[in-house]
Amino acid sequence: MKTAIIIPVYKLWEKMTAPCLAALAEYTDKEKIHVYLVDNASDDETQDQAPETGKNLFGSGFTYIRNMENSGFSKACNQGAEKAREDGCELLFFLNNDTKVTENWLEPLLAEMENPRIGAVGPLLLYPDDTVQHCGVVFDCFSAPRYYYRYFPKNHPQVGKKRKFRAITGAALLCRVKDFFAAGRFNEEYKNGFEDLELCLNFVRMGMICEVVPQSVVYHYEGQTPARHNKEAVQHNVNIFYDRNKDIVCDALTYYAKDGYVPALTKDFMFYVRLSEEKRQELNRQAAENCSEEFYLSLLSQEPFWHDGYHLLAEKYAAENNFERALLILDKSMKQCSRRETFEKMAALVRRFGDSEAVRQYEQKLAAMTATYELSGKVNAEKLKSICYGTKFYDMLLQSRELDTDDFGKF
Repeated sequence: MKTAIIIPVYKLWEKMTAPCLAALAEYTDKEKIHVYLVDNASDDETQDQAPETGKNLFGSGFTYIRNMENSGFSKACNQGAEKAREDGCELLFFLNNDTKVTENWLEPLLAEMENPRIGAVGPLLLYPDDTVQHCGVVFDCFSAPRYYYRYFPKNHPQVGKKRKFRAITGAALLCRVKDFFAAGRFNEEYKNGFEDLELCLNFVRMGMICEVVPQSVVYHYEGQTPARHNKEAVQHNVNIFYDRNKDIVCDALTYYAKDGYVPALTKDFMFYVRLSEEKRQELNRQAAENCSEEFYLSLLSQEPFWHDGYHLLAEKYAAENNFERALLILDKSMKQCSRRETFEKMAALVRRFGDSEAVRQYEQKLAAMTATYELSGKVNAEKLKSICYGTKFYDMLLQSRELDTDDFGKF
């Protein structure tokens, strides 16, 4: 069964595409794959280097497709899929060029595709620092997609579980050719974002499910394509996605609760996940008895949802006048839980650096983040009321806000 590896690219030949192809050649049985590199009018070395490099690495199992303009992610993927179908491939693996596969990455994915109930399957995606970028997608109580256990260490027990989801990322996604076209392909209205989620939801509507197999590991550098996070494009994608997909199941609460965590809301209506109050107090007691940096970092590695730990460690760094380390640890805290108090602590730390251009730039960044946070909170509050006002579910979410105390980092 031949698997088509479809890689849409735009620039970044030396930095990303060449290493991506080299890793594919090193860790993949070339008899099982055919690589389709779809070049969206790159104006760097891609046009000159890709055809020869691909042939040297994969021989006849490589096809270079050159577009005269940047047609976007969805169109490029669809273009590669159409050529793969013409060539008789039965499976499609969509792969971003800012990735590196690892040893034995393909076999676990192929094994799962033997189950006809599986619409799409993906690997565990890791950042270069060995923390999780993606091990599945869940939808929170505001129907917003969230990467499951993002920033957790790769060896965390929860990360190593094989799970089924309604959606996974298109950065590394394997599916059948026939299912891909039956599901409508990637919707080309999107501008590099959300098209993968809609494809997965279409698989679900067809009676299938998606899955992440952590035995397959791929490193992902994420967001390397120029203009990847353009605000106008993001808003465009959001508008299309929620207009076309009104049947989203808000499943994040179920997933996290099953693993023993507490889904909650901040007082400004931002969704986050935390430890049970008993577990939180237990770790706080341990930290009080051993307040070394190594101990804090060890506990945070075991329980990245221990939000007190970030704040306690930041206060320790600040007391030692190590403000840069304090800011870095609070930034990690923000990635797990966006809270007004954390913004305020970061702003206070920045002011202690003194008066400089770098400080002013950081303050401007914090001000912009705060404005976005406040707007999101207002939108979420209205959305929550419209989704489930007057229900038991709504009451439970409001009660969860009581867990969001103002004293993270206090005993």
